[in-house]
Amino acid sequence: MSGAKSAQPVKSKVQKQQAAKQFLNEYLILIGILVLTVYTCIVQPSFLAADNLLSLVRQFVPLGMVALGMTLVIIGGYIDLSVAGTFSLMGIISAMLLNRMGIAALIIVLIAGAACGLLNAVILVVCGARDDSDALFITFGMQTVFGALALIANGATMLP
Repeated sequence: MSGAKSAQPVKSKVQKQQAAKQFLNEYLILIGILVLTVYTCIVQPSFLAADNLLSLVRQFVPLGMVALGMTLVIIGGYIDLSVAGTFSLMGIISAMLLNRMGIAALIIVLIAGAACGLLNAVILVVCGARDDSDALFITFGMQTVFGALALIANGATMLP
């Protein structure tokens, strides 16, 4: 009888350890971000200033939109490495055209981005990507092509 009673607390202790491990597995990234945010606020008190928060939002929104699109691709069971090169090329094109054309430049950038995606798809189909590794190498190559086009488009210089 006493053996059964002593086994019960051990079982609950193991369950608590498993629950703690599961909690850390699910929330470790969120905890890390929270710790880094608190540390940054302590070291640099102006981190939570309105201007800085607005700047952070401006920097992360485009990347978040790309990440959302890639999430849908990954959920579909695919991978596309050309996104980084396409993103760079579209950024350069938009920076070059926005001052001259205004809002019309955004439409041109959307069309150019869609054309890059279409070119990528055509190459995948024409080359007959038979498995995931073929698609991985082809999209990696297209990332290099689009990145090189971005460098050529701006003359490999920094844009203001």
